[in-house]
Amino acid sequence: MQTQALISIITVCWNSENTIHQTIDSVLNQSYSNIEYIIIDGSSSDNTLSIIKQYQSRFAAKGIAYRLVSEPDEGIYAAMNKGIRMATGEWVGIINSDDWYEPNACENIIKNSEGYDLIYGVARFWDVDGAIKKIEAIHHSCWLKNGFCHQAIFMKKNIYDELGLYSLEYKISADLDFVARVYLSGKFKLKLIETIVVNYRLTGLSTVRNIDTALEMLKIKFRYRAINKSDYYLKTLYHYLRKIRNKSLSFMKK
Repeated sequence: MQTQALISIITVCWNSENTIHQTIDSVLNQSYSNIEYIIIDGSSSDNTLSIIKQYQSRFAAKGIAYRLVSEPDEGIYAAMNKGIRMATGEWVGIINSDDWYEPNACENIIKNSEGYDLIYGVARFWDVDGAIKKIEAIHHSCWLKNGFCHQAIFMKKNIYDELGLYSLEYKISADLDFVARVYLSGKFKLKLIETIVVNYRLTGLSTVRNIDTALEMLKIKFRYRAINKSDYYLKTLYHYLRKIRNKSLSFMKK
């Protein structure tokens, strides 16, 4: 069992002063200690940076490498790619600045990692009112069809080394494109553990821009033949009509 494997955890953020502390605390308070933490900030203009810098001494006291980069970037996946290039761990986990890990998340991943290349657990979803919306984990054989929680996944760094990084062609759903490449390659062993590892707020980019998310996901599903051509065009038309309707309603309210 790889009890001492180094895990690189990456958080990308921008103007996240209201939630970043909970994300960072969840990494700092992990029961597993062999962690490096990389924060990629998109040049925040609020108090995000000052909050992040307050944690430096606390991570140092626990012997956890704590690295911060703050500069403009080309979007969330460009920032993730930057963090992955910096990562030195055998395993990589990505936790966004709206979300937080369970205290034993990393420990449970490593306990189950022997012989596997990608481990993922159960996600607890929270709605905008702070209530639990659902608790679920979708099996990797159904990711392309039903979606998944990116933050619940930990994968070996060598997967990125072999398949490349997140495609900047997609602004919201490049994680779906990436895991499709992982799964369909047939080269890696994936495992679901029936344990809650992450808490996910339904307030992120993919939730707020749900129509754009749906359109991108359809494009990816069609690319990897998870849906046929007629379904792709019909569903794409449906979401574009939704988008036009929403714009019309917004204009009428002005």
